[in-house]
Amino acid sequence: MVERKTTPQSAADNLVKLRSPQPEDETGEGVRSSSEASLRQRLTRLGRLIDAHPDALWLTDQDGVVLEANRPAAALMGLGVEEMIGAGFVDLIPSGLARTHRRRVEDVVQTGLPVFYVHSREDRDIEFHLYAAPGSGGEVENLVIVGRDVTARRRAEEPVPEPEENLRQLTVNLRETYVLLQVDPPGVVLVSPSFEEVFQLSVEDLMANPWALTELIHPDDLNLLRDLCVQWRHQPQSFEFEYRIMPPDGQVRWIVSRGFPIIDQTGRPNRLATVSEDITDRKLVEEARRESDRRYRALFEGSRDGVLSLDLEGRILTANPAAARILGYDDPRELVGLPAETIHQEPARRTQMISRLREQGFLDEVELAFKRRDGGVVYVMGSATVDFDAAGRPTGHSFIFSDVTRRKMAEEALLANQRQLSALAAELAMIEERERRRIASNLHDRVGTNLFSAKIKIKAVEAALDDGHATRELAEVSALIDQIVRDARSLTCELALPVLYELGIEAAVEWLAEKIRAEHGLTVRVVDDGRRLPLSDELRGLLFRSVSELVHNAVKHARASVVEVGLEKSEDLIRIRVADDGIGFDAEGLLSGRKLSVGWGLFSIRERLTYIGGRLEVNSRPGQGTEAHIRAPVTDAGGAG
Repeated sequence: MVERKTTPQSAADNLVKLRSPQPEDETGEGVRSSSEASLRQRLTRLGRLIDAHPDALWLTDQDGVVLEANRPAAALMGLGVEEMIGAGFVDLIPSGLARTHRRRVEDVVQTGLPVFYVHSREDRDIEFHLYAAPGSGGEVENLVIVGRDVTARRRAEEPVPEPEENLRQLTVNLRETYVLLQVDPPGVVLVSPSFEEVFQLSVEDLMANPWALTELIHPDDLNLLRDLCVQWRHQPQSFEFEYRIMPPDGQVRWIVSRGFPIIDQTGRPNRLATVSEDITDRKLVEEARRESDRRYRALFEGSRDGVLSLDLEGRILTANPAAARILGYDDPRELVGLPAETIHQEPARRTQMISRLREQGFLDEVELAFKRRDGGVVYVMGSATVDFDAAGRPTGHSFIFSDVTRRKMAEEALLANQRQLSALAAELAMIEERERRRIASNLHDRVGTNLFSAKIKIKAVEAALDDGHATRELAEVSALIDQIVRDARSLTCELALPVLYELGIEAAVEWLAEKIRAEHGLTVRVVDDGRRLPLSDELRGLLFRSVSELVHNAVKHARASVVEVGLEKSEDLIRIRVADDGIGFDAEGLLSGRKLSVGWGLFSIRERLTYIGGRLEVNSRPGQGTEAHIRAPVTDAGGAG
């Protein structure tokens, strides 16, 4: 493959394109904005390219006023770029050269053809090329001046002094390989010592046969070399040629050779100076980079996960096919240039994500809602990372994501089912409470009354009998009826405590405290604010059973010695606090329902309270006791609380 240097003409064209006005966008404001952004990026890149160009470049108007200049131009003149802009070009060059420059400018303006001249002084030779830059009407509006230091080339073009020993000494320490060739007749004049190391061909063999080098060149590159030789014979000029050689050691090497014609006194090229360098390592690095890019591109294109890269302004730079598919686009290129707001369903979530990403540099398991092209919503989860340039400056961020819409919908359906089940469980609990009270009422009103009547009649029969044996039998039956009455009363209290519905939640809690003190010997304190509120029967039943569950947990599991129950009421809220000095427990595990053996009661209470708009909070640590808080909204029941 033949690679040539940038000519002064191509450098001039680049500078003119960089500063020329661009045609207006006729496809609307949206496209115009995108085109302007693209144009700004292109202008910035071209500006960097021009500054990186080795030649000095100036752009002037017809009067010779400098409009633009690059950094090599500033270095050549020994001035800053800003010092040159606005100055006359003739004021920047030696006064003796000004007249020559003006004549050359006139030639360019009149003919439109490029011209050049050389300024030589004691230590340097500067070659200036002038090119016309026509405007839209075809007339010359600007001039492009390309300056190049050709000192080394012109010294090489001078006749080799005799003897040539001085030149040989200069090439001894060159890292590159230097070969001086005779054009006609073909021959080798001078070879640097490094030639043998690079090409593995002796200097003697090359001197004896100048074409021996072609035998080492890779067959795929040999025709390119022949074409270059034919072209150089027709039009001798400097060149640069990259090719491969196959030396005897079998290791293919990449070589770059640069050639410079040496002109004799008649103006014809009589010699060719070449400088060659082994660039195998550079080529291997480039090939490795290309292979890495190829593999990345394969992963990028073939990934099932979507990949988006965005700049600092939030515009999409790249998108892979998976991202286009997830977002409902036919081609990933349709996403390029779009602002992030186009695809984000919740811009506020994106703002929060960017803020966190700038702080942390990487985010994992980020869940976002994206807008599809058809207006639908797709839920995605992925990871985001900050992108940096070679200098370590942030340039934007990348987001790799997968479509989790089905999972999201399944989760929402599951949560909805759970809410329905919780509501059903709470409703069933309420029904259970009402049924317990009905059964308790029947036990009290029917069974209890009937038993009491039966006992009275037995007493009457017992008093009327003189038979001692019958009297004893009746006494045993009477005692059995007394036990049944006591059991019925106890069962009635367990099903639906009469004091709860007749005197209220406060009296029921006091009854519970007395019962626990009597049965278990614990200290149970009840702290009541004294305020009475009308509560529904369902709410009274729920609150009492919640307090009873918490107190019995302190008795059975916490090994507590003191339990305190506090009641506090407001117009629309009742608060109950149950605290103990026991051993504590894993509150989160119990409330989640995972430990059903001891936690189902608390879990059930929480679900029932949640159903009516209330809440149960349990705070506990091992060795630090337990404190539970019940909050429930007050509902008007029209009865005493």
